[in-house]
Amino acid sequence: MNILLAEITKLDGKNAGNKARADVQSILEGLGFKHIHLYKKGYGKIKIILSTILALIKTFFIVTKGNCLVVEHPYTYSYERMLSNFSKFLRKNKHCKTVLLIHDINSIRFGKIPVKKEILLFNNYSHIICHNEVMKKFLIENGCKSKIVVLGLFDYLIEDKKRNNFLCNKNEIAIAGNLSKTKCGYLYEVPENIDIKINLYGIGVKEKDLPPCMQYKGAYTPEDLPDALIGRFGLIWDGTSLECGKDIVGNYLRYNNPHKASLYIASGIPVIVWNDSAIASYVVNNKLGIAVNNLLEIPMALNNITEEQYAVFIKSINDEKKKLINGEHLKYSINRILSD
Repeated sequence: MNILLAEITKLDGKNAGNKARADVQSILEGLGFKHIHLYKKGYGKIKIILSTILALIKTFFIVTKGNCLVVEHPYTYSYERMLSNFSKFLRKNKHCKTVLLIHDINSIRFGKIPVKKEILLFNNYSHIICHNEVMKKFLIENGCKSKIVVLGLFDYLIEDKKRNNFLCNKNEIAIAGNLSKTKCGYLYEVPENIDIKINLYGIGVKEKDLPPCMQYKGAYTPEDLPDALIGRFGLIWDGTSLECGKDIVGNYLRYNNPHKASLYIASGIPVIVWNDSAIASYVVNNKLGIAVNNLLEIPMALNNITEEQYAVFIKSINDEKKKLINGEHLKYSINRILSD
């Protein structure tokens, strides 16, 4: 029996932080994986330990040679180490495939632990599912020995609905997610006279500090947000700088595929990305949007896009959307591993 060993994840109100993991669980369960629960959020420390031990014992007795075990990453470092050692133990004693599905790499994202220390944990898995070719190259260069499969984009399971972005103003864009100054400090640096209209959706915003070009539209659940978004494009940008990549938060875009990209595409909205982000080549090559070096370039870039060019973006977005809302990226990655 193939197994997903993961916490019990449920969507948490207007915070989209659990959406990616909840979708992973839905997709794998649809592929016949048994979800063995590690623990449930809200458990105390002792209950987490006991619940985890029971889950590992149960997994050991269920999994057999040729089966596949999937573990998501990250948790806390000590918890990751325990799961990594369990993977090593299973591979040795059960001769099964063990897969680490990377949501984030904390050594790059936060810089609090050495990269090679985190990758040592990765090497106890037979396979890794990572975001993109840039991340794959980074892992290999830093000593990752596992077989690596590239996901492409995170899936985003929602009901398929049509929208008409042509009704939006040409210079109107949307920004969704964590809008705090730590995550999106650049918002508060945008010049007052910039010729774009920005609609904001999410949590953590300081409305009184926003420039006049921005309007806060509120926070929504991950299911309701796609219907609420208004904009010809969705912006993917992090950090404190209009140029991006100037701090550790913005620099992380050089390696990851933000879940925000999946939200926009599943919503039927083309994207604007940083030119040096890892996702930029995927966006540009697949005609899913545009890449810029600096946020100040956006007004001119939008003005230069013809209605014919925008129609091409919409067609490509709708094609990609069908994959995301049906879980095709993860299904393809898992099936590659199962047939390996």
